[in-house]
Amino acid sequence: MSLTQANHVFAGVQEHAINTFLQAFLTARPHYINYGTSNFVPVTTTAATNVASINFPGIPGGIQYMVNFSIPVVDLFPPDGPSPLPPAPGELNLKVDARVTVSCMTWHSRGTGNDGKPSVFSVPLSTKFSIWAKGKPDVRYFGPGVGDIGFQLEDVKIPALACVKGEPDSFEVIVECILRMVLQAFLDQLRLPFQALTIGFFQLILQRGPEIDNDQIEVWGDIS
Repeated sequence: MSLTQANHVFAGVQEHAINTFLQAFLTARPHYINYGTSNFVPVTTTAATNVASINFPGIPGGIQYMVNFSIPVVDLFPPDGPSPLPPAPGELNLKVDARVTVSCMTWHSRGTGNDGKPSVFSVPLSTKFSIWAKGKPDVRYFGPGVGDIGFQLEDVKIPALACVKGEPDSFEVIVECILRMVLQAFLDQLRLPFQALTIGFFQLILQRGPEIDNDQIEVWGDIS
């Protein structure tokens, strides 16, 4: 921390520190990146989170699925390499791999059991793809030394779905919208507390920021 212009305190969180935090946090709590319905994840544990199936008339037990994310990697402006969504000044990139598994069901009356219901056969089908997201830091300030910094996503791109003509079609737009909502809900649970920006008994009084520059998130303020 050092004196800076009209503010008494400057604090910066380096890109490497953010990724180290995410790596440590999600390695210890993988249920934040692994989700599945009852056929895949019977109950919530430290390893995975149980979620509801998608109910649809005529599908026994609803649509069963599982979603597994890799640990996200954050790239603050300026970008470290090429990206389908290059961040501008004040923005960030986030890259994460996802594996989606769906229980593909078939049923027919020829295998009817004693209860008169059709026999149901299920085969898990999986696909894996990379997701790129672009956004900005988001701050919540509740008082001196109390608050946190998170991520607000503005756009998502799945290179595997990119159209040949270079223009997104309706399927691509819908899938990317769904995954943007899922990623945003996931990231809302991963916020960097102000304690990471304080030293000893000094507490940050936020006056400006957060902003992104030189591969770090920067805030300015005073101390109490």
